Amino acid sequence: MPTTSPLRRRPRARRAAATILLVGSLLGPIATLAPTSAAAADQPSAPLALSVRLEARAAYLRWETQDELVGLTGLRLEVDREPARDLDPATHEVRLAGLRAGAHEVRLTALSPVSAPVTATLRFVTAAVRPGLPRDVAVLTDAAGVHLTWLPPLDDGDADLLGYQIGLQGSVLRMVDGAATSATLTDLPPGPLRLSVAAVNPAGVGGRINVDAVAPAPPVAEPVLPGTPRLDAVVPGAGGGALTVRARWTVPGGVVEQGQVRWQRVGRAGVVTTDVVGIARTVETPVAEGLWVAQVRSRNAAGWGPWSARSAAVRAR
Repeated sequence: MPTTSPLRRRPRARRAAATILLVGSLLGPIATLAPTSAAAADQPSAPLALSVRLEARAAYLRWETQDELVGLTGLRLEVDREPARDLDPATHEVRLAGLRAGAHEVRLTALSPVSAPVTATLRFVTAAVRPGLPRDVAVLTDAAGVHLTWLPPLDDGDADLLGYQIGLQGSVLRMVDGAATSATLTDLPPGPLRLSVAAVNPAGVGGRINVDAVAPAPPVAEPVLPGTPRLDAVVPGAGGGALTVRARWTVPGGVVEQGQVRWQRVGRAGVVTTDVVGIARTVETPVAEGLWVAQVRSRNAAGWGPWSARSAAVRAR
């Protein structure tokens, strides 16, 4: 332990204490020495010279005690808002690990029994590194799509995750939120696929975990019978020739391949059926003399739909 001796006094002129302001990056430290306001009389001038060396994932803080500072018995280090810790006065460097990416402030205070504490302040910025690999990536396929699940990487690169990048066949498919641990992928081309998951933070995209999956073919929709057509009008034929009746209707929604009109004679035996192609909406049918009522129905790949309600009776003309 160094011996305790009084601080060496200089002339009474006030001297300016110094605060070291440093903004660093992973490319190396850049230091600027900026004087603060005038210190008290006989206060030592810049007794602590601070510097920092930035490396990936760590910062190395170094200092030198100037000749003005004697009788040093201890050093107290404060990093950001963490609790202060005491250092051996013979120490000249300390490694600061576990710093999150961003701005930091370090305060180093020299302690002496014969003088008020002297503090030097250093500010610097650390950068994030790319995050590690997502963990436990798994894939499950069902009729709803392909489901990816994962756990966050153990190493986030000293910065909050911005999200996860989901890849398909080596290309980026989508980004999901940084708090997500799953994603469901739909509308994928059916068949074998290679998917990937990678974490993303401000430093960039981390390593990818690849998984193989087989995307299901889209379900084949079961054909549904057409709905019920609506008869809009049933009238006598044009006249001037054979006796006819005419029907006009509205086809139901969906694909209709065929229509059919059925005429029934009122009060007497007789049924006449007329087939129409596609989405035809009107037909004129030759019939015998008398009153007739009509019904219509539609057909698609699933079969014939229901008959419409019977129309009012109409006399052939």
